[in-house]
Amino acid sequence: MPRRKADTLTKSVQALLVERQAVGEKEKGLIRRLNKVLTKIGYEAVPMNAAGPAVRRRRRRRGRKPGRPPGRRARRVASVAS
Repeated sequence: MPRRKADTLTKSVQALLVERQAVGEKEKGLIRRLNKVLTKIGYEAVPMNAAGPAVRRRRRRRGRKPGRPPGRRARRVASVAS
């Protein structure tokens, strides 16, 4: 009985892998066709990990905050224990 379940499970996994490979090939073909159309109008489909962020964030500058006069630091308040 356990041997029969293992065989059934193996066949199911193999069928799933074959189906997944077929879907991957179909997807690649669709992306190729999409890229052909997009290049005609000046665009290109690229993998998300290769494209980078769509919107680049501004880097924070080091130094003083906007609106604060140069050369003046914030004052610290010392607490005195009585």
